[in-house]
Amino acid sequence: MNRARRNWTASEDALLRDLVQKELSNNRPLLWRELAKRIPDRSNKDCRKRWWNSLAGGTVKGAWSPEEDKRLTEAVEKYGTNWPQVAAAVGTRCGDQCSSHWRQVLNPNINCCDWTATEV
Repeated sequence: MNRARRNWTASEDALLRDLVQKELSNNRPLLWRELAKRIPDRSNKDCRKRWWNSLAGGTVKGAWSPEEDKRLTEAVEKYGTNWPQVAAAVGTRCGDQCSSHWRQVLNPNINCCDWTATEV
């Protein structure tokens, strides 16, 4: 399914906030598929990403600190690529941020050398 990307409206943000807060206040897990059913034309992934990347308090944006890098490295050693658990251990970033930062910056298996003639 190829949907056109569109910005979130203020009313969608408010609805998502209300739904998430209601679930959290009742000590229920955030089941994104169930929440997305109540927000027209938004997938579970849309809702999850919007919450963690924009609306959730306590999620840091921008450059990673050396302390966060250390916590991320330790969490990946302990939990592997279970990004929700890794994010919980890091404490200041969401799973998507942890996954991206690990894959693009910290992963020791990244080949940062210049391209060879055959690769060019």
